[in-house]
Amino acid sequence: YLLKKLIDYSLIKGTIKKITVNENINTQYGSLSSDTTLTDYNVTHTALSTSNKLAFLISIPYVTVNANVGITNLKINDGSSDIISGLYYNYKGNTGTSHEMSLVALKFDHTPASTNAITYTLKAVIYRPSGSNTVTIGSSSYAGRVVCVEY
Repeated sequence: YLLKKLIDYSLIKGTIKKITVNENINTQYGSLSSDTTLTDYNVTHTALSTSNKLAFLISIPYVTVNANVGITNLKINDGSSDIISGLYYNYKGNTGTSHEMSLVALKFDHTPASTNAITYTLKAVIYRPSGSNTVTIGSSSYAGRVVCVEY
């Protein structure tokens, strides 16, 4: 009963003001070796008020090819600067040739800078100890999504 009440829409419907979604993103960025702007992993949101808060919910499939390689930071950029950092840290720390993962990140309590449309784009920081190690972010087979919730 308690769990039902925690997720019951009637309890949260007054707090969510607007939702903007960019889903079914099937762009793949392959052989990445440094900081990368994931231009298709974005969401354009027009805030209703600068006194509201924004939450970002992110899901992206990705693959590391070698050991000790992967995404060590995920950032959200508002078109002029990185406004949120440290959203994700995971890399393949064992041996092998391929490792598939799903990047899932959440960020709450961001204050929108204006009520104009802002495109929030993801940036990934890649760690690789040598030139042959690469990371692939995104998938042509599995969709990613970026969601912005204003509350």
